[in-house]
Amino acid sequence: MNESTELERWCDVMAEAFTELAESSLFVEEIDFVHLGWLNAKDAPGSYVPLVGDSGTFTFGIQGSWDDFSKLSRRFLFMDEGDEISDEEIVDAINELCNIMAGGVKRRMVTHDSSLKLGLPTFFSGSIHVTSDQEARETIADFKTERFHLVAVKQKVK
Repeated sequence: MNESTELERWCDVMAEAFTELAESSLFVEEIDFVHLGWLNAKDAPGSYVPLVGDSGTFTFGIQGSWDDFSKLSRRFLFMDEGDEISDEEIVDAINELCNIMAGGVKRRMVTHDSSLKLGLPTFFSGSIHVTSDQEARETIADFKTERFHLVAVKQKVK
């Protein structure tokens, strides 16, 4: 399997894991996915988690606007829409959601690669730019009220 096809497979699994997360923890029943197939660099906050194994080094992430992350965090933390929420609480919630999603990817792919190890989530604000040693894909997850960009980056094998 070539690297592009392999990364697309991991992206499909990431969308499955995100769907499971949205249904079980966020009470979202309908998500529209748009698979872009490339990473469209944008200045946006996001949380990213590495997943490393014999099959490669991957990073999975969720990007979105602060407003959408605020809504998502309140839903995840069982808060009302008008409740105050700090930036730190938003970052913690989005990091945890990204960690759950990456854990779902690992659970689905462990039969493909039993050596997979999950790293810790990291939150950044800014543009993601891949290097010539990386390949990236992006999928848009649209909840109707919020929109997120799911990002998968794979370190190319040298």
